[in-house]
Amino acid sequence: MQMKMAIIGAASHLGSELLRVLSQEEAAAFARGDCDVTDVKSLETALTPRRFDVAINLSSYNRVDDSEADPAPAMAVNAEGAGNVAHVAAQIGAAVCYVSTDYVFGADAERNAPYAEDDEPGPINAYGRSKLEGERLVRRANPDHLIVRTSGLFGAAKRQGTTFPEVMLAKAAAGEPIRVVDDQTVTPTYVPELAEKMIEVLRSGARGIVHLSNSGSCTWYEFACEIFRQTGLSPDLAPISSEEFGAAARRPAYSVMTSKRLPELGIEPMRPWQDCVRAWLAGEERRRTLTRQRRLPK
Repeated sequence: MQMKMAIIGAASHLGSELLRVLSQEEAAAFARGDCDVTDVKSLETALTPRRFDVAINLSSYNRVDDSEADPAPAMAVNAEGAGNVAHVAAQIGAAVCYVSTDYVFGADAERNAPYAEDDEPGPINAYGRSKLEGERLVRRANPDHLIVRTSGLFGAAKRQGTTFPEVMLAKAAAGEPIRVVDDQTVTPTYVPELAEKMIEVLRSGARGIVHLSNSGSCTWYEFACEIFRQTGLSPDLAPISSEEFGAAARRPAYSVMTSKRLPELGIEPMRPWQDCVRAWLAGEERRRTLTRQRRLPK
């Protein structure tokens, strides 16, 4: 089923991948300069003149540590802004898709089984609370909604050097000692595959909450170990605790998600995260080869 989709926050990592998946006829891109989710009038001006079937809201304030000292920006974008997009979408007769996070979980310190869509949320930091409030406001503002929760995004980011594997490889190349937390269990999620799966879910007509992350789980330290195993590198890598790392915001000790909804929708689960590390590394090698070729003298 082909739909016309407004992608708000199109300059983001996920936004660029959605634009890759969708045809020009299906997608209209709105970057921050085109509309401001904290300003209803700005959204109305951008969205009202055109017909859309769904507004995909990717706008997010994701400075997790900064949000602990000052939660206002996160609440403005992730909560009130999400509600604004849902409200304007409802006004023009469109559905809304809001991208949320595994950080809506974490209050259950003893948890060791993946969270499904119907599990009770319990955020432990300001960022997670802002995203959970965004979910609530989206549901209230637009009954025709899809909330996609995902986690641990990595892939070929628009700004190079910004995703976890890139950071790890850069530190290894610089010969730096690498210390990675080993007491936070997550699921790394490959953004190119996430974009494809999101569109598949939207085209299925699914509504409510759907969890989308790659299969399996690991700590961030185990994620680093797998990156170096696949690259054959042996850097100075060691595990540390979250307390030793000293981040301003608490992270969930366990925030792995699973999906009950995908089997109901007849949609295949996403691949194991290790396979996606391999896919990412293959893409990075192609990119580096092309870069080297461009630098060769003619």
